[in-house]
Formats: sequence, C-alpha cells, structure tokens
Amino acid sequence: MSRKNDKRKRNLEREKANAKTALVPMAAAVVFLALGAAGFIRNSAVLREYETSGDIRRVEAAVTDTKLTDDTPGDRAWFTHLRYEVDGESYRDTATLYTHAVNVGETVTVEVYRRPNGDYAVPDITDSSQLAAKNIINIISLAAGAVLMTAGAVFLAGSVRKIRELESKIRPDEQDNAQDNSRR
Repeated sequence: MSRKNDKRKRNLEREKANAKTALVPMAAAVVFLALGAAGFIRNSAVLREYETSGDIRRVEAAVTDTKLTDDTPGDRAWFTHLRYEVDGESYRDTATLYTHAVNVGETVTVEVYRRPNGDYAVPDITDSSQLAAKNIINIISLAAGAVLMTAGAVFLAGSVRKIRELESKIRPDEQDNAQDNSRR
C-alpha cells in the first residue's frame, strides 16, 4: 500500500505543477483580451472625437520626414512627419499619405480637426470603414485571447479533476495506514 500511496503522491505533485503551468496561457489570454478591448475602445473614441469636432478643415503641411512603408504598384504608402499651421499656431503630426512620391520639404494638403483640448490633429480614423480596418488587429487579439483562455481552462479543468481523483485515493490509504499502526 505504501508504494502505491507514494506513487500517487508523486503523481499528485506532478498534476499540481501541470495545473500551475495552465495559468501561463490564461495570463497571456488576459493580456490579449485586455489589449483587444482597449484597442476597440480607443479607436471608437478617436472616431467619435473626429465626428463631433466642430472644426474640420484642410490645411497646407510641410513634409519634414518621410519613409516608404508600402511599395505596391500604383499608389505607394508613405509614413510622413508633417508641420502645419492653423490660426497662427504651429503643429507637428504624422500621417500616412498614399501617393506615387513624397519628398522632404514638399507641401501637401491634409485634413485636420479640432480636438476637445483645442489643439488640431490629423485624424487617424474618419469613417466606419477605416474604423473596421483599424480594428482588425483588435479582433485578432481578442480571438487569440479567447483561444488561449479556452485552452488554459480546459487543461486546468483536466488537471483539477486528476488532482481531486488522486487526493481521494490518497486519503483512504493514509487512514488505513493510521488504523493499521494503531492496532499494532
């Protein structure tokens, strides 16, 4: 009986360790879920801020730095740093411009809007189709979080079931050994 009980105790410790490892993907899942939800909230707030702005206008902006980010045939995507002026006040911002070429020092026309704090900014999201495109990464994050959480929960449930099963087998053996020892 003692050898069986010792083996069960070793198996119990191994299952407890396995249960602890199930918490790692569950913790990662919480991070993915939080990032996905925060992304949805942020993107929706940015669009709402743009839509409720009382001052949306087009201004001339000077390109201060540029980098080609997508070189597909046709229009190219350029990540640009811009400097522009609205009502005598100077602002700096970034924007992705879709055009054949953009050079430092060139002047481009961009749309800006007045933020609630009174500053002007180039909008990241201006309509629901852009919102949907920006939320793709958030959807992927939520899906990854859901898969990790499910996998971790299933693994943890299996380990907990095995732990309970082993604990129920160990206890009666210990009681039997204690009774045998008291009889001697």
